[in-house]
Amino acid sequence: MLQANGGACYNGRMKRILLLINPYHYGSSALYQPLRMQQALGDLGVAVDVVSNEGALVWLQQGQVCLGEVRHAWRLWQQDGRVLGERAEVEPRKVADYAACIYWDKDKYTSHLLERAGVRLFNPAKAIEDCDDKLQTFVRLAEAGIPLPNTVGGSLCYTPDAKVSEAQLSAVERTLGYPMVVKTCYGSFGEGVRLVRNREELHEVAEELLHVPHLFQQYVAESFGKDLRVIVVGGKVLCAMERRSAVDFRSNVELGGVASAVREIPPQAIAICEKAAAVLELDYCGCDLLWGKDGEMYLCEVNSNAYFGGMEKTGVNVAAAYARHILDQLGK
Repeated sequence: MLQANGGACYNGRMKRILLLINPYHYGSSALYQPLRMQQALGDLGVAVDVVSNEGALVWLQQGQVCLGEVRHAWRLWQQDGRVLGERAEVEPRKVADYAACIYWDKDKYTSHLLERAGVRLFNPAKAIEDCDDKLQTFVRLAEAGIPLPNTVGGSLCYTPDAKVSEAQLSAVERTLGYPMVVKTCYGSFGEGVRLVRNREELHEVAEELLHVPHLFQQYVAESFGKDLRVIVVGGKVLCAMERRSAVDFRSNVELGGVASAVREIPPQAIAICEKAAAVLELDYCGCDLLWGKDGEMYLCEVNSNAYFGGMEKTGVNVAAAYARHILDQLGK
């Protein structure tokens, strides 16, 4: 069993670090990142409790934020070359006694409440919220000098029996042309991303997403089936990999794409990703870039808790780099 028994010493006190994960996403791929962070920080002498964000850790009582106790945590096991997770009871610990929280979830309410209660989050709550909403990410990055695909926000509809606005679809056509990409504002692993080639397909998707936050975006044909995933830690690019698909315009590995390490990261990609991380105030993120004409690059998405299992298979210890950054920040 690989776990640290000690704690981190800050201001003369021994403390542990809390790592929160989503309570409905326990697959092996989802657990890989938090358990690797538990291991990496354990190697540095810091104990980490990987805990499910099940709602009882923080709540409002008479208008005040209350912090509860941790009673269960995931442990890291190594068996037959595989990393496995096991949930086990732990000695009850007060959330307020942790040195910090690594927030590996997208629940914006819990993250903001924790910060209101004085808990230091990696990443900050605002950064997580901005990255979770693809359109809000672009709003934050607007006018920052970062090349972005042309984007039109889908009008929000609150009327149950409303019909799609044909005027809006005509405006989107004039602005972006065909083909174009339509995305739900929330979603991961390429889910909710569609390629439409004509008005009939656009109308069909617009009807489907009428009551769902969504956006319309320029299609970058030169990047069909490929993109560049770049990991940024502490404001600096750490590593990158190219993802390719021979059958889909989306290159996500979860959809069948194949990833390979990129040893010589283009300077333009480094500049784009580091600026985006700075604007969004991220400690850690994964940036997805598209290739345009003449080698021009566009920032497609920013993920505040990007999976790094594939990246570590290329020989880069992402967890160790992020662990060192967290301890450096807590030591200031």
